[in-house]
Amino acid sequence: PHPSRHVESTMPMMSDLDGVAGRQGEGRWSHLLGFAASFALVAGEVGGAPVLGADDAATADGAHDLNYTTGTFFDDIFELYEADNGTEWERVSNDVAFLDIEAVYMVEALTRHEVMNMKSLAKYNYRDYHCVIINWLSFHQLARSDLREKLMDRAVNELGLFNDVRQWVSVYHEGLAASAAPWHSKEALRQRWPALADAVTALEKEVFATFRPELEHALAEPQHSEEHDENIHLYGNWTVVNLCDSYDKPSSQIPVRCAKPDIFSKSCKAVQKFDGALRKAYTFGVFAARFSSIHPGTKVGLHTGMHNQRLKVHCGIVNPDGLHLQFAGVNMTWKEGACEVIDDSFGHQIESRLDQRTRTILEIKLWHPDLYETGYRLSGDSEPNPGKKMRWTKLAKPREASPLRKGTDDAEESRKAAAMSGEL
Repeated sequence: PHPSRHVESTMPMMSDLDGVAGRQGEGRWSHLLGFAASFALVAGEVGGAPVLGADDAATADGAHDLNYTTGTFFDDIFELYEADNGTEWERVSNDVAFLDIEAVYMVEALTRHEVMNMKSLAKYNYRDYHCVIINWLSFHQLARSDLREKLMDRAVNELGLFNDVRQWVSVYHEGLAASAAPWHSKEALRQRWPALADAVTALEKEVFATFRPELEHALAEPQHSEEHDENIHLYGNWTVVNLCDSYDKPSSQIPVRCAKPDIFSKSCKAVQKFDGALRKAYTFGVFAARFSSIHPGTKVGLHTGMHNQRLKVHCGIVNPDGLHLQFAGVNMTWKEGACEVIDDSFGHQIESRLDQRTRTILEIKLWHPDLYETGYRLSGDSEPNPGKKMRWTKLAKPREASPLRKGTDDAEESRKAAAMSGEL
């Protein structure tokens, strides 16, 4: 704990909590006492607001009132955890199959007063705790969607951690969240980002002329396709074919590159042209592209992307039976030959029946068109200090795109180029 904080002396006495509604008595508070130091360290950026201090324990922002406002649904989460912490889905990875109970304690004790005084790193931690709980509920407790909704309603309307109950990510750029939407219609796209709208229209012309024939040729050799590796499809078969990639941080200098230039020469050129149009208008462009196929009888669990600093373009390649994306409370059907712009930081899921034939799309990931104008990005989960604000410095002129060269350390080349651009 911070030297000025004496957590043990400011926590409510166990005798004071006897009979308080919604608590599990001494067990919950003794656990919180055990994690008192963790609370203070994780939220160490809270500007002068004591973590679980005297004010929080005894006032309207504190532990006593928290029992009445949030105890009921938190009790349900604790009961689910104690009853069964396994998973019926063998495919689901451990990070969503098993609930970290510490995250629940941390979230339950959080107050709006603390959130209002937090800096970006502390907010990242508490948003991440929410995501841990939501992922566990979404993948393991499928029948208790009500708990996820209550948790997010509290996170938005009581704590102010998020702007929309349908949008939850750990790396949450507040400068982009206020104007976020799960899907951008053609009209909305043209009004907000006309250069992106023009680039999407040009991309649609390549679906039947370029993308579909090259993909069909590639799929004649099974080694070009691989199973989706994020472990978010609960059952069935979800495969991808990588097309283009780039450096994993925004850079005006490092364009998207073709991962398989010998197989997708025309497709890569089309994506690189799309990338160039975005960079010209919005500084940053595409950082990955792949073909994605959902096969019959596949369920992809409710999930979000890694952060809200990107958008995705989905172009329908093949969708003979009208498979749809369940997206932020609505259904969006992929149309062959059409490209849609979505924000995957909003919750979405897919369920394909056994009688629905394979759906294939081209998925392009691009940096949010407004990201540069906000003046900063947030560091990602794979970087040191995730959630930290990274201010832009002088931007270098973009280089021409080039395919990956065999025998070179492309990651090292990207790091050197990014360092030279002064952006990272």
